[in-house]
Amino acid sequence: MFCWDEQSCQQRFVMHDYWMSSQAKPWQSTFAQGGIFATDGSSPWGAINRIYVKYCSSDLWSGDAPASSATFGYQFRGSRIVSAVITSLVQKRGMGSVPGSRLLFGGCSAGAIGAMNNLDAVVDLVQPLGLQVQGFLDGAGLLDIQPRGWKWSPWLETLQQLMANMTTFTQPVFPSYCAKHFPGKEWRCLLGQYRMPLISSAPFFVNVPQFDDFELMYDTDNYLPVSPSQLSFVEEFQAGTLALIAALPPNTGVFAPTCLVHCLSGQTTFTQLTLEDGTSLESALSAWFFHGQPVQAVSPCIGWQCVQACGVDMWTGLPCNLPRPGCSPITALQPDPHGTTSSDTSTGGYHVNAVPATMKAEQQTVRADAQDLQVEEATPAGQEQDAEVARLEEESITSESEPPQQQQQGRRRLVGASQTAETSWQARAAARMLAAQGPCCGNEAA
Repeated sequence: MFCWDEQSCQQRFVMHDYWMSSQAKPWQSTFAQGGIFATDGSSPWGAINRIYVKYCSSDLWSGDAPASSATFGYQFRGSRIVSAVITSLVQKRGMGSVPGSRLLFGGCSAGAIGAMNNLDAVVDLVQPLGLQVQGFLDGAGLLDIQPRGWKWSPWLETLQQLMANMTTFTQPVFPSYCAKHFPGKEWRCLLGQYRMPLISSAPFFVNVPQFDDFELMYDTDNYLPVSPSQLSFVEEFQAGTLALIAALPPNTGVFAPTCLVHCLSGQTTFTQLTLEDGTSLESALSAWFFHGQPVQAVSPCIGWQCVQACGVDMWTGLPCNLPRPGCSPITALQPDPHGTTSSDTSTGGYHVNAVPATMKAEQQTVRADAQDLQVEEATPAGQEQDAEVARLEEESITSESEPPQQQQQGRRRLVGASQTAETSWQARAAARMLAAQGPCCGNEAA
């Protein structure tokens, strides 16, 4: 999702350099992507212009820091990348040239946080065109909540602590109304709990799973709850998500399943994961965006048993009833080698099974969308527009974050170091990121 100190940034560059540089991986001019980007004609989204923007700044699309010793030799320019993408779409692709066009600006995971933080700026950029902007935040509803009930070690940091660390060197660009709201804790502008209720520049739609698996992965150190105090914590997490939904602006569209999932729009879960009444994210978002209907699609189920009833695979985020091999239900657990908490000695701890080897390739395909931005332009009814995935010109993007000239030597040294540090927190954190998100980012647009 992002890096938060020198070691995590170096590890991201060593393990997947295209998360840190727009020149690391040569992407083709076209590529296949599912979910909201599917081109099979079965969805109304296939009739509009769609732009998929790769993520390579590792700063939640928020930074504006030049390379220096304080940034470990990297640039963090996520905020400028967003501005460059929108400018390129207007100047070179004609976005907004058709009167009455609308722009749905959004993203998944880190892309959703980036869309949330840049929504005001995008509105300002296209305002002279008369282009109406709406937001789509898929997986940005993160909470500021302290875990309890697990055997925590001093080196284990929560997701919000890592986010706060990141903002100390990436020089994130926040709108003044949010920065003034949280003096000394401006990092809260990147957390959905704090930021979403403050947004007034444009209407937006959110997917906020009531048990968000990405944040819970950090808060539980990847272990599922079994003891009374652990179950109490995850149910408090659900209550916090419902409180966030209640605090959203009245015109906000909402999809809130109780499955253990994160972002859904770039994969088959966009259409196939449904609430109890059959509502999918695709149908809810379509009703809100295309038909202007108020949407509050919130699962009424309360408690951790809702997750178990979902039968959603922890590692891919896909429902287990989908026609695909290797799916293990969420209830498939194994004993936790760390044991129990001192206050709950009567109940054994459990851990999610490791990803089967047969699932690894599919997992990477399923999670390929994580962290990226989505820019979609819908033209008025009657205007025939070919759907496209625009490959933005590399020269228009100020995203390069390569290390200094000693890059190759440093890379070899760090590879060796990472191979001997598999039990460290940093290595395990990076492994958890990879398991949850899969590959991302390249030399297009970001």
